[in-house]
Amino acid sequence: MKTTASPARVLARMIAILQLLLKNEGEVVNTKDMVAALEIKGIKSTLRTIQRDLVLMQSVGLPIMRYGHSAGKNGWYAASDRESLLAMAAIKDADLL
Repeated sequence: MKTTASPARVLARMIAILQLLLKNEGEVVNTKDMVAALEIKGIKSTLRTIQRDLVLMQSVGLPIMRYGHSAGKNGWYAASDRESLLAMAAIKDADLL
């Protein structure tokens, strides 16, 4: 039987993903590295769940971008334009987890 994460856990996971992307300041982070980094924070998740979260966050307008679609360097990064960085600054510095 599949269990569903509470809305609070989903939000915490998404904030942790955003913080990871912002911490890496425009560098591409692949989803396997995200899973490992979240696990260190005590957030267990599957690769596919992280991928779904990223697509959802991008679809609602958060300034994150996908890079590459091949077996080479691919992953996600936070947009680095001034407006996006200002909008995301509070998330980067928040100590929520």
